[in-house]
This record gives sequence, C-alpha cells and structure tokens, in this order.
Amino acid sequence: MNLYEFGGNQYQTITALANAMAVNWTEGRDFLLSGRFRAETGGSDKRALASAVWAEKKYNEDPSKGNLLFLKWLIRTPGVTNLYWMGRSYGDLDHVCTLMKADDSEEAVKLILFMIQEQIFGDFVQTSGKKDSVTGAVRYLERCYAKKDTSFNRRNILPLMLAVLEDRKTFEFDGQQFRTVQELAAYLQKFADTSKKALSRKAAGLYQDDANFTPEFEGWLLSLGYQKAVSAWKDRFQAGSSQDDSFDSDLVLLEDVELRKEAGGDGGDDFGSKAEKFETAFTRMLEEYPECLESADRFKAYMSDLIPDNDLQVYLIHNLYKMDIARAIREADEITELFPARFTSRLVGDFGVSAGLAKWAASVWCVCYGERVLKKKNSVVIYYVSDV
Repeated sequence: MNLYEFGGNQYQTITALANAMAVNWTEGRDFLLSGRFRAETGGSDKRALASAVWAEKKYNEDPSKGNLLFLKWLIRTPGVTNLYWMGRSYGDLDHVCTLMKADDSEEAVKLILFMIQEQIFGDFVQTSGKKDSVTGAVRYLERCYAKKDTSFNRRNILPLMLAVLEDRKTFEFDGQQFRTVQELAAYLQKFADTSKKALSRKAAGLYQDDANFTPEFEGWLLSLGYQKAVSAWKDRFQAGSSQDDSFDSDLVLLEDVELRKEAGGDGGDDFGSKAEKFETAFTRMLEEYPECLESADRFKAYMSDLIPDNDLQVYLIHNLYKMDIARAIREADEITELFPARFTSRLVGDFGVSAGLAKWAASVWCVCYGERVLKKKNSVVIYYVSDV
C-alpha cells in the first residue's frame, strides 16, 4: 500500500491527501505547484497527475493564479466531494445549494460567483456526480454570466443555477403545471387564436423584461435541455411584441439530418476560420478534461459545452469518436500518414461526409490528441478543405 507524506502525516489515498492539502491551504497549494505532490505520489493516480502537471504549467506561466489553480485541481481530483477555499470547507454540492439560498452566507455566495465568473462551477457540478445535461446547463449559464455587452440579467444567476441544479421537470404557470414546452405552447395557442393582444398579455408572465425570461421559466427550459435555443427564442418571441398570431414552440436544435446535409459539402465559407479556433479549443479540452473520453455521451456533452457554436465540427469529431479513433490513437506506436485512411473512408461511406471534411476531422484527431496531448510521433498534418 502506498503511503503519501504531507505536513508530517501519512495518507493512504490520493483523496485523503488532497483533502488534507485543502484544509492546510497555503501548504497544500505550495506542495502541489512546486512539484512536490507529483514527486510524492509518483503518478499513482493518472488523472490527479495529469491535472497536477497542468496546474504546474499554468502556475509557471502566471504565478498570480496559484489559489485559482489549486482550487481547480482540488475540484478535478477524484473523490474530493467538498468545495474548499482558503482552508475552509463549504461542504458538498447539496450543502453549497443550501448556502446559495441562505441569507447569512455572503462568503459562500462570493465564492460561488467567483467560480461562475471563472467558469469552474460547472467542473464542481460535474465531479459531484450530476448528469451531463445538468452540467451542460450550468456551463451555459457560466458563459452567459461571463459575457460582456450582453442583456443577460446577471442578478438572476443564482436563482437560475438553483433551478438548473434542482433539475426541475415541471413548470407552474397561470395556475397549471406543464411538463413539456409543447404543452405550454398548446395552452398559449388558445390565447393566440383569440388575438395578438391576448397572447401577449398572457405570455408577459414568462418574461422579467424584454431581454430575459423569469428565472423560473428559463431554469425550467434549461433543465429540459434547451440551453442552445433559449437566446434565439427570446429574440423571436418577446413579451408584448409577438410577431405573429401563433406561439412558436420550435425549440429543437439542429438535427443530425441537417448536419449530414451540411457535412456533404465543403463546410461553408467560414469553415476554415472556425476550424482553426476549434482545433485550439479541442486540444485544450482534451488536456484539461481527460475524463471527457470516458463515453460517447460525455464526449459530446463536453464538446457542446466547451466548444459551442461549432455544430458541424462537433458532428464530425464526435462520429469519429464513436468509431473508436481515440482508442486506436492511444494504442498506436506512432501515427503514420496511412493511419487516418480507414476512419476517413468510414465517414464518407457511412455518413455521406465529403472527402475534404472527413480528412480534416481525422487529421485533427491525429494532431490534437495523438501529437499534442499524448506526445506520440506523428506524420499527419491537419488537412484543410481548401487543400483538397
């Protein structure tokens, strides 16, 4: 059995060691960022080790972020369920939610808002065991909160977070309970059939102002998985200014059939510029969140959350994941120019993807995951559509 020493004591597990480091914040932070944690544990836990190496690298780039990096490392360490900051424990996620509702928890609220601003509250939610749909909604709210020059009401962030974390599946409106958007749409359609004014008056109860839903309504929509459509829907149907006599309940995201059609072409005029940004973000995701590769559903959820507004790129990369390209790359001694061929041909044959886009997607896996993350010898270069 491995015994890990820290602060004059010995610990039998990485989890116990990490909790002790969190309670003794300053010493624990320095123990991690100086490389002593890595030397002491010897890579016995690969996830904790990978996160430690990442934290050390980021600390060397900017030493002022030591506390933030230590917090991120603690959140990502398997088995650490409590939220710590400066030596104080705020309990597990359920207790943190209780603190968010309390009137006398100013310090906890400040910490939570800080984490939301830094977009790491979603990491805490993820490691607490919440399902991917809840984590995705939390990450969506983090992005909204962090944006500048937006009409998003930042004062709503805590009620929205609570609504999402409670995973509300019903919505009470006008004295009735609704389980789906379609049920609500059918109810409001009755007023639309009467007149625009009747519909507008009734729908006004769903809005806090012209740019924001009520937290209760938006939280329900997010819990149902509509985070990508909420912003667009607000613009199309605002309180007091409906654009037609019907209630538009089309909150469905792009379906695979639409993406298949798009994937059969060249990706559009902006594919090249979006592809380069995607590659950088994809590499960062694989480095910082290695757990994203644990399942196809989790992989797609991380992609959608961390690399938004890249539906076509996500579609291509996700389909290659389902073909086991990540495992094939891990098992390869080196990545030769012939490696992508079988994956490219399957994308073209099974999904109707154009040859150029298929080559791009397979080469991105080879370079971003094989070369940049796993440090394997690689002969493949990223293949852009314009090169075909």
